[in-house]
Amino acid sequence: MAYEHNEIVCRYPVARTDADLEHFNTLVSRLDGWIAVILHTEAELDIYKERELRIEGLNLKLTGVTNAEGIFRFGPVQSGEYTLIVGDGQFVIPTVAAEDSDPYPVDAPNFVLPEVRDAWEEPTQEEIDLQNEVEDDDNEV
Repeated sequence: MAYEHNEIVCRYPVARTDADLEHFNTLVSRLDGWIAVILHTEAELDIYKERELRIEGLNLKLTGVTNAEGIFRFGPVQSGEYTLIVGDGQFVIPTVAAEDSDPYPVDAPNFVLPEVRDAWEEPTQEEIDLQNEVEDDDNEV
């Protein structure tokens, strides 16, 4: 039996009767989705260009790199949800309908990226401001 290139054929034994243990049933899974993400920094301040990532799920494991616009596309794949792994972070992403669909946006916090997190040698200005606010509140009490 021939199938189109965008289908996966999985065969597994089905016991219809005791005498029929070797009968095989065929399950066809359509490859009708695409993985398409745009990877942003925290609060969408910038995009992650040429950032390594991994995608896992639904019997798929792949490694890729975002392009100059922070976008990664792959497909066709089985529609559903996949796990996007960036640095130490994991994000659940859905597939999109077509190759040219808008990519699913993912905001990766700085703390999930070891090279960014480990480069912090002193508090950020935001952390300093927050600490000053806490100290001011403590002095008022």
